[in-house]
Amino acid sequence: GLFSEEDLKILELISSQAGVSIENAILYKQAIVQERIQQDLEIASEIQHLFLPKSIEKIKKVSIDTVYSPAEFIGGDYYDVIKIDNNRYGIIIMDISGHGSSAAIVMSVISFVVHSVMRRIKDTAQLMNHLNESIFSRLHGEKYATGIFMIYDTVKEIFEYTNAGHSNILLYSKKFNKIGELAKRGMPIGINKDTVYTKERFKFSKGDILLLETDGLYETKNANEKMFSMERVKKLLFNYRDKAVDEINRYIIADLNKFRGTLEQDDDITLISLKKIE
Repeated sequence: GLFSEEDLKILELISSQAGVSIENAILYKQAIVQERIQQDLEIASEIQHLFLPKSIEKIKKVSIDTVYSPAEFIGGDYYDVIKIDNNRYGIIIMDISGHGSSAAIVMSVISFVVHSVMRRIKDTAQLMNHLNESIFSRLHGEKYATGIFMIYDTVKEIFEYTNAGHSNILLYSKKFNKIGELAKRGMPIGINKDTVYTKERFKFSKGDILLLETDGLYETKNANEKMFSMERVKKLLFNYRDKAVDEINRYIIADLNKFRGTLEQDDDITLISLKKIE
């Protein structure tokens, strides 16, 4: 043969060493990628916490409770409650596409724009139009967000709102003893710079409850691939309609955790409950 037995042993050794080296190199590269992803998520998490409210504004005659539970892969849920003047409060909830630091950066832009124009705008549609233009001009349609922006007037007891493709905002009416959904109107922000947003309104009377959430809540799946579903959230809201908002939220989240079981949470969950108490 061409190679002696000694040569073959050496070649075998070299090739097995080469195999190990290649394997190590692949593992090393994976570790570096993993570390970068980890760093990205840590940065995103820090940005996110900078822009989420540290405490929630008190609204006259309305009790409010918020639950915010980020998934391990930081998504882009954003919410805020801002006092506009003595009688008006702005409430916003948004779900930004994608995750990691890019979603967190979009969130920081949204937060900055909302806070800087909030006291100058005349209505929710104007703010959403402004937000859409700001996101589009910076990101050229690469990122988008669904969301709803509301202004509550404590004197008129009226909610005005503009919806940007955000579904399943629930309103329990004490008077009719039933739950309805606010219409999902308008495109998400950031998709089309020419989108024109409109506003709608409703009366908020004693005993009424408003539930705002992101889809991480009702799209949670269990081991059988079943979805938690909006129907289930509606049932829970109806069952606990006479409870305080923090209890309503606690019952919904407890039921959700039981439903999900041992599966990991794979999307951010934000839940805001408001109830007219007098």
